[in-house]
Amino acid sequence: MRLGDLQSLVVDDVTFRTNLSWGDIKKVQKQAKKLEREAEELPEGEENAEVQLAFTEETLLKYVVSCEGLEDKDGKPIAKLTPEYLDELPPAFVGKMMEGLLSVGDDSEDASGNA
Repeated sequence: MRLGDLQSLVVDDVTFRTNLSWGDIKKVQKQAKKLEREAEELPEGEENAEVQLAFTEETLLKYVVSCEGLEDKDGKPIAKLTPEYLDELPPAFVGKMMEGLLSVGDDSEDASGNA
């Protein structure tokens, strides 16, 4: 293993390559837990949801560096996740991506969004 090696994140039939160090994952997990605590303390609100959505989008776009198995509407392969492509994905799929990303560093060698 070489420092800086990419890790695989598999969601359904799509493989995402992520660049996430141990320091990065600690920071991301800490921020996610903070947002969860804040969400529990506040009444359901649009502002809280917007903050969580922005965190998810920012995190995925920052750490996902490439993808395999994802195609645009015309069937052309998508090699890089962009805000526009992220907006086109189903919400449950994005949730699996984020869950898988947050599990990087668990006992498994590759994080997987699959159940």
